Amino acid sequence: QDLAVVPLLVLVPLLASGDGGLKLAGALAASLGKAVFAVASVEIVGKRLCNMLFDRAKRSRSQEAFLSVVLLSVLGISAFTEAVGLSATLGAFLAGVSLAETAYANQVEASVAPLRGLLLGLFFVTVGFSIDVSLLAAQPFKMLGLAGGLVALKAVTLAGLGKLLKLSTPTALRTGALCAQSGEFAFVAFGLAKKLNLISAGQNRVLLTTVAMSMAATPFVAQLGDTIAKAQSSPVADNSTADLDRFRDAVLNIPTSADDEFAQDLARRVKMKDVVVVLGYGAIGKVVCEMLDAKLTRYVVLEKDANKAEQARSAGRPVFQGDATDADVLDSYMAGDARLV
Repeated sequence: QDLAVVPLLVLVPLLASGDGGLKLAGALAASLGKAVFAVASVEIVGKRLCNMLFDRAKRSRSQEAFLSVVLLSVLGISAFTEAVGLSATLGAFLAGVSLAETAYANQVEASVAPLRGLLLGLFFVTVGFSIDVSLLAAQPFKMLGLAGGLVALKAVTLAGLGKLLKLSTPTALRTGALCAQSGEFAFVAFGLAKKLNLISAGQNRVLLTTVAMSMAATPFVAQLGDTIAKAQSSPVADNSTADLDRFRDAVLNIPTSADDEFAQDLARRVKMKDVVVVLGYGAIGKVVCEMLDAKLTRYVVLEKDANKAEQARSAGRPVFQGDATDADVLDSYMAGDARLV
C-alpha cells in the first residue's frame, strides 16, 4: 500500500496537465523514466554514500553528527527527486527505504526514536484536525456512507486478495479488517491534487474527513474482523501429532505427503535456517514474539498448554503444542537447525 504512492505521486501532476491522450502517455513514459532513474540513483549511489557518511559519523563518536547525517540524507534525497521533476515526498519515502537498508539501520532507528514519537503524535493530531465537524454535522449520512463504503470496499478487496494468495480464511479476514482504513499518504495525494486544482477546496474537505473517519474507525473494525475470524476458525485436533503436521505444512510449506523423505527432510532443515524457535507462550514469550514481528522475522512457538496454543493459533500466531523440555519434541521441530532458539 505504501509502495503504491510512488506511481500515485507521479500521476497526479500529469492529470493536472490537461494534455490529450498521446501527450499524457508521453508525459507518463517520461515520468516513469525519471522515477526509475531516481530510484536507481538512490539505491546505487545514495546507499553507498549514506554508508560512507555514517561510517565517518560513527568514528567521530558523536550522536549529534550521526543524527545530522540521517537528516541530511532525507533532505538530500528529497531535494534530488524534486530536482528531477518528481515529488519531494517521494524522495522522503525513498530516503526511508534507503536508510533501512544501510549497515547502520538499527542505529538510525534508535537515533530517530525521540523524533518519531513526536512526529507520530503530531500526525495523529493533524488527523484529528482533518475531521471537519461542521461538515459531518451538516451531512452525517453522506459522510458516514463515504467512510463506511471506503472501509468495506478495502476490507472485502484485501480479504479476497488474501484468499487468492492462499492465506487461511481467519488470517485473510483479519488482514482485510486491519488494513481497511485509508493510508496516510492520502493526505499527501489530496493536498497535491488541491494545490494543482484537480479538486476543489470543498471536495478536499470531504475527502480528508472521509480518510480521517476511516482511520478513527480502525480499532472497531479490527475488533469486528477478529470476532468474525474467530467464528470462522475451524476446530482443530488438540494433540501434538496434528500440530507437528500443521507446523510442517504451514510454516515450512512442504507437504507431509511428499514421496522422497530424504529430500523432504533436507528441504525442511534448510528452511529452518531462517526461523526462530520460541519456547513457551507466556508473558515473556509474547513479548519476544512482538519483537520478532516488529523485525519481520519468521518464528514458531512451542507451548506445552494445548488450549493456550490453540487460542494463540486462532488469533493468527504460529504457536504449536509441544513440551520444550522434551529433547524428542525439540528434534521433531528441528530446533537444532533453527536460526535461533
